[in-house]
Amino acid sequence: MATNGALNVLPYWQAVGKIEATLPAGEVVFITSIDKPLMPGHRVGVTFECARRNAAMRLVDQTHRLSTPEEVKAYREAQKQRAEALRVEESLRQQKESRVVLVDRDRLRELGEA
Repeated sequence: MATNGALNVLPYWQAVGKIEATLPAGEVVFITSIDKPLMPGHRVGVTFECARRNAAMRLVDQTHRLSTPEEVKAYREAQKQRAEALRVEESLRQQKESRVVLVDRDRLRELGEA
């Protein structure tokens, strides 16, 4: 695979191109990680969406596979739940930052605001 001390990466990128051409149409592809015992820290069963080229690379590297419709559905539902949790968290943060100052009418008249 080496040519004059250089690594010949042409076969790899040809394989990536072939796989990419077979992927479902659209800008993103859902893939799920598979068991790779020799990869420390690699988590099995993690589904995510990525660009077609990135998906093709992971498939050629044999670290991921195309996700099942059920995995895609679960991923989207988890994303919705995360988005809602973030929305609630942001709302609570804003409420903490909000300050209510009570001022009686006489003081408002003094300030010219009533």
